[in-house]
Amino acid sequence: MSTAEDRQAYATRSGRPSVEAVDLRESRRRYGYRAGSLCVLVAESTSSEVLVNPAVYPLPRCPNWMLGVLNLRGSIIPFFNLGVFDANFREIKTNLAIVIDEREKAIAVAIGGLPISIAPTPVGVPPPLHGALKAHVRQVFESGGEIWLELDHYALLCQLARDPEYGRALTRAPAAVDEALVPAPS
Repeated sequence: MSTAEDRQAYATRSGRPSVEAVDLRESRRRYGYRAGSLCVLVAESTSSEVLVNPAVYPLPRCPNWMLGVLNLRGSIIPFFNLGVFDANFREIKTNLAIVIDEREKAIAVAIGGLPISIAPTPVGVPPPLHGALKAHVRQVFESGGEIWLELDHYALLCQLARDPEYGRALTRAPAAVDEALVPAPS
């Protein structure tokens, strides 16, 4: 029986990818969605579900990022518009939502289209982001010339729930963009 190194050497000589290389590429594919102009990845090993025309139950006196709640098979899920946290915010007019995670950590986000499968490459520096949103970015990736963020959705929602001022700071005008992240002109 051959070893992995033998299979890799054969694949290199024959010009064909090894089984391990094919499996590795496929395992690195991730699902992402767009919320406004933000490109967001669903964290690995996290369940997600797309809802079409969800029944939204608005809550009175909520900030603009909180669209209301959804009743998903008897569970009340907070539903928010992640797009308002982007400096290039544009309103999302859609009938789609993505539910991320399960049970008490489940949240729903308004999305601009169906999630897509991408093969992202990690990068080090996030794009300019509003206020403390960057504190909830786990990793930053690039795919097809676009920057994709892996967010800790649950931590962001918990922070917003604990501190209403935090949400207002995140949704201020683009002047609130963290200047340290904006590249200096050349």
